[in-house]
Amino acid sequence: MEELVDVLDQGGRLECGPEATLGVALPECMSSRLEILPVQGATRGAPGLPGDTAYVPRDLDEDLRAKIAPAVGGSSGIVTLISDSTAGKKRSAWEAIRWVRPGEWNSWMADWRLWPSISPSDPLELLDSLQTIGPRTVIWLPRAERYFKEPGAGVGNKIAKALRQLLHDARRGPVLIIATLRTKYWRQLTAHPAEGDDLFPHVRLLFAGSAILVPDSFSGAETDRALSSTDPRLAEAVSRAEAGHVIQDLVDVPELLERYDTARAGERAILECVLDALAAGHGSWLRRDLLENGAALYLSHGASGALGDQWIRDALTELTRRGNGGRSVLIERAAMSDGDVLSYRLDDYLERRHVRDVARPRLPDERLWDLLIRYSDQGSLPAVAQECERRGLLEQAARLYLRAARQGEEEARLDLAGMLHRAGRIDEALEQYDCFGAGHDTKTTAAEMLLSAARPKEVIRCLERLVEQRDRRAITLTAMAYNDLGRREEALRLYRDLAQRGDGQAAAVAADMLAATTGVRSAVEWLMSLPNHSSPEILQAAADMLTDHEEIQFALSTLHNLAAAGNHHAYLLGAEILAAHNLLEDALDWSDTAVDYGVPSGLTSAARINAMAGFFDVALTHAATAAAQGKPEAFTVVGDVLAARGLIRRALECYQQAIDEGDEAALATAARVAAEAGWATEAIGFFRGAQRFQQAPQPEELAKALCRAGRHEEAFEWYIKTVEIAPPDILVPLSDFLLCDKVVAHAVSSYMRHAKVGKGQALYWVAEGLVAAGQAEAETDSRLFERSLGPVAVRSKKLPAAVDVFTTSATEKYAPARMRAIEVQLQIGRYHDAKRLLEKCDPADPRYATNQILALAGEGDLEKAMIELEKQLANSDTSAVASIALSLLAKKEDKEQGIALLERGIGAGDMKSRVCLADHLRREVRYTDALDHYLIAWVHGHVEARASIETLFAKMKDRGGHQRLRKYGLTPDGRISPPWAVSSLE
Repeated sequence: MEELVDVLDQGGRLECGPEATLGVALPECMSSRLEILPVQGATRGAPGLPGDTAYVPRDLDEDLRAKIAPAVGGSSGIVTLISDSTAGKKRSAWEAIRWVRPGEWNSWMADWRLWPSISPSDPLELLDSLQTIGPRTVIWLPRAERYFKEPGAGVGNKIAKALRQLLHDARRGPVLIIATLRTKYWRQLTAHPAEGDDLFPHVRLLFAGSAILVPDSFSGAETDRALSSTDPRLAEAVSRAEAGHVIQDLVDVPELLERYDTARAGERAILECVLDALAAGHGSWLRRDLLENGAALYLSHGASGALGDQWIRDALTELTRRGNGGRSVLIERAAMSDGDVLSYRLDDYLERRHVRDVARPRLPDERLWDLLIRYSDQGSLPAVAQECERRGLLEQAARLYLRAARQGEEEARLDLAGMLHRAGRIDEALEQYDCFGAGHDTKTTAAEMLLSAARPKEVIRCLERLVEQRDRRAITLTAMAYNDLGRREEALRLYRDLAQRGDGQAAAVAADMLAATTGVRSAVEWLMSLPNHSSPEILQAAADMLTDHEEIQFALSTLHNLAAAGNHHAYLLGAEILAAHNLLEDALDWSDTAVDYGVPSGLTSAARINAMAGFFDVALTHAATAAAQGKPEAFTVVGDVLAARGLIRRALECYQQAIDEGDEAALATAARVAAEAGWATEAIGFFRGAQRFQQAPQPEELAKALCRAGRHEEAFEWYIKTVEIAPPDILVPLSDFLLCDKVVAHAVSSYMRHAKVGKGQALYWVAEGLVAAGQAEAETDSRLFERSLGPVAVRSKKLPAAVDVFTTSATEKYAPARMRAIEVQLQIGRYHDAKRLLEKCDPADPRYATNQILALAGEGDLEKAMIELEKQLANSDTSAVASIALSLLAKKEDKEQGIALLERGIGAGDMKSRVCLADHLRREVRYTDALDHYLIAWVHGHVEARASIETLFAKMKDRGGHQRLRKYGLTPDGRISPPWAVSSLE
């Protein structure tokens, strides 16, 4: 470096060199020599695919070419591409200098050279070469901080000065400097110092006006172009990348996969431990002591001895080493506090690939459960326990809950009690509830459990303290327990006490009990004597009692006598009964009398009944008076009557008056009424108002109403703008309307506008919504077919409609759509169509082979299907085994071959094959053998097997076995667990 400084200090001026001979002719350049890393995506080594992915034109390309064009025209210049992270800067520059103008055959810089011919260079080599660089030379400076910052401010500044002299030397031009920088270095090198020395004046002047900002993530248009590419790796990367970081995914993923696949024994043991822990429900961050103890389970004794004493440290060092793209297989997190330990998590892509997106359930090593109980992160204990319960591992779940409870997680003990309750272990569940104080809310939960278990005496004892404290829920449960014991007087006493405190439901129960002993009139009189006798709940209870038990005339006579005795609320109740029976003229008389006596809610009732009778002016007068007295909902009830009669404008005016007077609930009602009438603007306006008060109806409710009214375009435009558009199931509530092409077009247009995506992707999203809806309907209609993994008996029209929309998406050059169309065609039994469409697909697509096998089998060409399946099995891919085996089992002569194939799938760990064989054994009435397979499938995480297990126990009439399974669960090897007690686990 001292030599370089000496050279620069000799005046800093470059002598003119001969005609350009340095570097290599641009057409002969290879991207791999210019630090442009191979961008291959996750589909490595696929036949027919080039080493690099196809280039996705970027939004910045036109601006970049505009910066380069003056150099092509004869004026030297510099272009600097800047981004925060890996963003494809070098690839964009590489494609720009090799651009071919429309209508021409050769690159616009075909007669240029490029230096250095292999990158990177170093500062001294750069300086020496500048003396011999001639016209039409591209100077390639990726990661330019290596030339201007890392050698030191003095050296970098003098190099920049020399490059500026070259740019201004007309005799040696044109030349083009292409540099790339991360944003932080750009700012350091070009910032004007606020004070002190100006370290980089020539660097700043060199870079002035040269910046091209390269976004770190793809725009919507760039995403569309990637998805429209014929290169399947781009579509795969788009679907996988988060927040549009497609370039980062393409750069990082191949290296991550290579490091994962080539991990050495110690590294592989740690990774297997991580995957099993994640499959067991552990959170993403795993403690170092869990990995240290767990990884040893995955090493043979000989392998462990050969690794040496420091193998854990060495393996973790390698797994956390950052690669070229900045990512590592494992990510390390420092201890969060004193006494804490280091934690690690798997790279997010690897976690998705090997855990979250894996269709085959994974059973952790049965020895790992004890370590998870001991070393799991405290925050992960409940999740691991829940996963254990989901798999039927009740003892392991109990141990995890107990450890969490000992560490202060109260909810864990409640979760344990709930699990024991579901297992029918009431006494042990009570022991957990007893760990809480006598006044704790868990007492009512325990009482509910005892009540459902028909143990009412224990309910009374359990809640005694809370009843003394006049806890409403405790009193209600105690009253129910007394009723179950036949002690009706004590139950009635408690219900009446609750009723006096304003509990309308308890009042209705008490009134029914009174009616059974003292008569309806006495019960109604009691209801009318309550402090809240004018509340809607009490009035409805009284009206129901009178009309359910007696003729209407008796009810009216009873109420008249009550009113004559001074209980004027009886007039209001009578008016409601008469109105319910459409005796409006008499109802008006009763309601007017109630108003005259000043009965609370009388004005509201009179407003509604007058509206029902068509006297709208009188109704509005009563409503205005009620609103002035603090009852604005009177306008709402008038609006409801008007809406029911189709007088929408007047109804909305009433709702608006109610809103203006303070009835916020009227906003949601108005929104619904306007939507049902097809008044989109008004419906949306009222919806937004309701949102402000957190009382808005569900968006899909309004959108469906607008669609029913024929306002499809407005419905989808507003709905897609309003909801979170990422999950496809947002369209399920509206899917009935998507069977019309015109409505699909409206949905597509809305997606394009609000999600800023192309037509192809918008069509794809609509199709996925139809698939989600069709599959939901298929699950409802065809549960037996699904459990046997056979073809779904499709009644829905939505899956065929989805195929049509996917196909249209494919014609819009949206690459993923074609394969999705094939998958849905296979699902609905259109094997011939699927096979024909496969002919247009790239065989390198990871899903091609499986879908081809399924299409061949569906068409009856089992011989060819088996040939292709053998190729998959050679690569440990069992995804098509169960479906092919089903085709073989359907033919008597191929049954043995089908069973043998399923056994091969089981041997490879395929749970679908195991469930499929269990279904076959069940049909063959080999219940015990079938049960064994279902139990193993369940403990492996195939929870759908549980329904079949229940069915088998019923067919076998093995109540004892069923009870043991319910109480004690399974062992990790898939057998019914022997008895165990919570007390033995403490």
